[in-house]
Amino acid sequence: MEEHQRLLDLSSALIDGLAMSPIIQQVASATLLHPDFHKRNIFVSENDSLHVTAIIDWQSTCIEPAFVYANETPDLVEDPATDIQTLKKFMSRGVDTTADSSEGIIETPEEAAARKRYEKDVLTCRKTFEVVQSSYMKKISEARAMDQTLLRPFRYCDASWRDSAAALRQELIDLSQNWTNLGLPASCKYQPTPEELTEHKKQYEDFETVQQLKIFLKHVLNVDSDGWVPANEWERTKEDHRNILSQWLESIKEPGGSEDRARKLWPFHQTTLDIIN
Repeated sequence: MEEHQRLLDLSSALIDGLAMSPIIQQVASATLLHPDFHKRNIFVSENDSLHVTAIIDWQSTCIEPAFVYANETPDLVEDPATDIQTLKKFMSRGVDTTADSSEGIIETPEEAAARKRYEKDVLTCRKTFEVVQSSYMKKISEARAMDQTLLRPFRYCDASWRDSAAALRQELIDLSQNWTNLGLPASCKYQPTPEELTEHKKQYEDFETVQQLKIFLKHVLNVDSDGWVPANEWERTKEDHRNILSQWLESIKEPGGSEDRARKLWPFHQTTLDIIN
């Protein structure tokens, strides 16, 4: 708790200074934002899928600096294939799953053609998203083009309780080490000691492992990153989750790792996932 408080105090001091910088102010204009914009919240006409009839879940909408959500990419333009390298890494640890992977799979001509069509569709969606954003959402587009090292302390300073102190500390370290290259005046108020950097390296490795596990589980269990599951998939997902957890624990034991540490790194509750009603 003391470390979280220390990092929050450091973040507060740094943010007070950064907020006055012209570099930040040029992408900080007040913007009305929908913070949960994804496919489930977009309704389209049954007769014309190009006709948007409603956008729901506005309850968290607020006016914030333009850069706050500038790094968000809605799931309608995400490419799940970007997670493949992470999936392969965890599969190589001995977690045997039925997840699809391009490695070792011989495609039929029909499958290869379908994959290419899918990749083309994803690329078209991404290009369209970037064009629309640069044309109609210039404030967001300019913030996306900035070095995100400047903006991450603003975005994540309130999430250390959720993502771990190591996650916030990494943002402060990155900012400190790149302060001059980012064009900021004077010097950074946060200067980590060699001892702090050594201890941080161990903690951040655990944080990255948890994030990679989330990507892996999201793919193989077909759940959201926070573990939400459609009610009709609950029983199957619960059983798959239990089996994968068991395999994870076994893979940790083989090289002599700690089962207790392996359980602490597991991102979802060991027996329960959330259900969408």
